[in-house]
Amino acid sequence: MAGWRRRWPIPVAAAVLVAAGALVAPLAIPILPVEKLIAYQEKLGAAPKQSENNALGLLSQHFADRFGWREMTAAVARAWSSLPPEERRDAMIVGSNYGEASAINYYGRALGLPPAVSQHNSFYLWGPGRTTPPSVVILVGFDAEDVSDTFERVEEAGRIDAPLAMPYETRRPILVGRGFKGALDEAWRRGRHFI
Repeated sequence: MAGWRRRWPIPVAAAVLVAAGALVAPLAIPILPVEKLIAYQEKLGAAPKQSENNALGLLSQHFADRFGWREMTAAVARAWSSLPPEERRDAMIVGSNYGEASAINYYGRALGLPPAVSQHNSFYLWGPGRTTPPSVVILVGFDAEDVSDTFERVEEAGRIDAPLAMPYETRRPILVGRGFKGALDEAWRRGRHFI
């Protein structure tokens, strides 16, 4: 009997750990459909926690960063397809961050998009992929006033709509810039940003 009393804490502790792990596992790994995850978070009172200096949406960043990339790429493809054929041949796609450029490069191949570039973090080091300014640039996630000094004309060609994505990745414009001002390498250096 005395041996049993010494051994009972191990199975009980193991059961408590397994139960606690099962309770929080949906908050750490994608095992629930997103609608059920949101309801589960609300039931537990476990609102998404901020991990960067950005506003949060319905999901924590490590889940929200899994959403919106296909929708964004489809919106870019619509903007690209709306260009006349001669502009499409020379078009450059620039993402405001490496995530946008990466998603376009991954999902855009099936949609016939040219590779995207970005001046953000290590993507900047890869360069613009050309030496002469393009006749047209599709700008993803930029505000028109931020690029008005680089182009003679900037117009909105669409918007990114992905409510489950991080708020800074959705409801953002897709712009078309024409009439590139100045040298491409200078504009590339000016737009460099690291976080």
